Amino acid sequence: CAAGALLFVFALFLGSRPGAGREAIILSMIGAVCGFALALPQVILAASGILRLLARRFLRIEGYLAVDTIVKHPVRTALTVIAFAGSLSLIVTVWGALHSFETSVVAWLKSMMPWDLTIQLRDVGSGVYSASTFSDTLLDEIAQDPRVDRAYGVRVAYAPFRESTVMILAIDMRAFMDLRVARGALPSQAEADRQVAELQAGAVMVSKNLAHLFGVAPGEEIEVGTGTGKRSFRILAAMEDYSWPRGVVMLDRGVYKRLWDDDGLTYLALCVKPGVEIAAMRTDLGRRLEGRYRAFVYETHEIREQAQRVIREWFTLADAQVLLA
Repeated sequence: CAAGALLFVFALFLGSRPGAGREAIILSMIGAVCGFALALPQVILAASGILRLLARRFLRIEGYLAVDTIVKHPVRTALTVIAFAGSLSLIVTVWGALHSFETSVVAWLKSMMPWDLTIQLRDVGSGVYSASTFSDTLLDEIAQDPRVDRAYGVRVAYAPFRESTVMILAIDMRAFMDLRVARGALPSQAEADRQVAELQAGAVMVSKNLAHLFGVAPGEEIEVGTGTGKRSFRILAAMEDYSWPRGVVMLDRGVYKRLWDDDGLTYLALCVKPGVEIAAMRTDLGRRLEGRYRAFVYETHEIREQAQRVIREWFTLADAQVLLA
């Protein structure tokens, strides 16, 4: 009993320390369950007299017999309680992990979508990215509109990396980073300028899942297949990105155009100037593009809501399993 109690207390201390890492928290949970399991039979025996007395006084004969059976077999009772506690902890852990992931995805969407409107060639309800592209000249046309504060283009492609396929996310970094600073997604203009200079010089950012899956880190180089053969890129940073399960390589679109010989745009994003009504701008863009492209113009919140809807659909089965458990 003493050993179990000491293990339980030590586990609580280990997991509750400020700055405790994931490994420490997991070990503390395992230790707490084991300590509880060791101590519980003795706790039941120690409390047996009080439990029988209370049962005799307040319960009918059936309740008294049930309590008597529990205290007569403390090991079996402890195992039943531990099994229930283990199941409950699994439910809490799974539910917490799922909703923590959902929160992370929502935060990532806010960080990576600093625009007011986006122009795409595919209905977001039927898929994410179209295989068709816009002409690069459309971006110049949109950027010259006096109501537009900033606009940038994005090209989404896929490239071989080692024995897998990764997503290439080529962005006009200058406008994109400036918008992130303006919307509070980056801490300072100086940091944005530093990242833009490195990316325009040929560095890349990789998603954290790519870094984890392939064991790479900032400062190292990766070799990715391009339109002009395999090329090496220095990793500037690892970032949160959930666009592709095998990972994302983000680079400046100027570098992409040179190495892939591709100036098409998967979608455009723009931010309107203060005082411009977003809904009116959206309607006007739709009219201007009619007959030239089968384009869809969306506001930021629509894309985010669709993404969150998809996430909730992913989690529906998991939530059902948690409820059943």
